[in-house]
Amino acid sequence: MSEREFEHYLSLLGSLLRLRGGQRAEIAEELRQHLDERLADLQAAGLSRDDAIQQALAGDSTTSRESQRNAELLKMDTQFSRVSKLLQVQVDPDSWEENGGVGNVSAVNSILLIRQTERNHRRLRKLFDELERITQ
Repeated sequence: MSEREFEHYLSLLGSLLRLRGGQRAEIAEELRQHLDERLADLQAAGLSRDDAIQQALAGDSTTSRESQRNAELLKMDTQFSRVSKLLQVQVDPDSWEENGGVGNVSAVNSILLIRQTERNHRRLRKLFDELERITQ
């Protein structure tokens, strides 16, 4: 991609923003600054100017994959928190660590590890059986 195409890209983005002229110009300038910084980083890493422009405008697939993985981890963490809270509310709430008891829930590689009394493990088993029955 040539320098001219780069300028055209910035101009096109600026025109697509549905803002007042002054705001559009400010945002376009900020975008230009970010892209210029990215270009400088890519060129410092050894890319030619044209290759750096192309990669800066196309985005960095590694960063996208990392962002996607982070989003997946956040989703898993949220799901774990919900399941953990459900267990602690449904099975002898006073028996969990946060309420002064011995029980706790943790996750390792998407596997729940539950420390609890034998009696409460039986209650947990019943709860899991019931949840499985309901979701089938």
